[in-house]
Amino acid sequence: MPLSGCTMLCVLPLLLNTVLGFKLCPSHCLCYESSDLVDCRSRGLVLVPPSVPHGTWLLDLSGNKLTEVCTRSFIGLWSLKILLMSNNSIQTLQPQFKNLRKLDLSYNRIRAMDVRAFSGLSRLSLLDLEGNKLNVLKDGLLSRQQSLEVLLLGHNNISAIETEALAPLRSLTLLGLQGNQLQHIRFKTFLKLQTTTTHLQISLASLDSQLCITETASVLVITITVMLAVIGALVKAEHNRKNKQAASDAESDGQEK
Repeated sequence: MPLSGCTMLCVLPLLLNTVLGFKLCPSHCLCYESSDLVDCRSRGLVLVPPSVPHGTWLLDLSGNKLTEVCTRSFIGLWSLKILLMSNNSIQTLQPQFKNLRKLDLSYNRIRAMDVRAFSGLSRLSLLDLEGNKLNVLKDGLLSRQQSLEVLLLGHNNISAIETEALAPLRSLTLLGLQGNQLQHIRFKTFLKLQTTTTHLQISLASLDSQLCITETASVLVITITVMLAVIGALVKAEHNRKNKQAASDAESDGQEK
């Protein structure tokens, strides 16, 4: 089956790297061989360059004119851990890098993302989606991101966060939501978070500080239930203490007789 033009552009440099035994560097980019960094910032690129050395662990493509990413644009980049693509015009992206740790997609034109968009990024620790055009954070989008520590979603158009959207984020320490269109946040949304400490950045000016009536009722029910449980435990403890005291007194009276 004939290969597409995109596939040929991606595969040919990889073959040259392997067969000829040397590293190619994309034209108009800077390659630092000693540290395996490739700097392609602000080069006017409309496509991901096809000849990125396969040992690269940091690739900076920020400040270009990328609008989409070819499925095989990053073929052979098994060592890639940091991918910076901020300030482009990207609308869709489905990266599949199992070793990627940091992905910066800030200030692009992403409006919506398929729930499988990040399914291949299970080791991601930082995801920056600031300054895009997202309007909802969907359940399932971050289902594989148990290692995610920093999630930056500020300055989008997010007006809703679905109840289970944050549930998988067991390692989250920072959640940025400032500059969105949130009017209220459901109590259950954050109740699903299983982290011990998560720092939340949010714009209070656009957020109703009151929880929804149903959520407030849930909080009250939980609070009352806890109080009743504590009172019940105290009453039971006092009852047991009195029984022990009565038994002790009876035993003392028997010994005196």
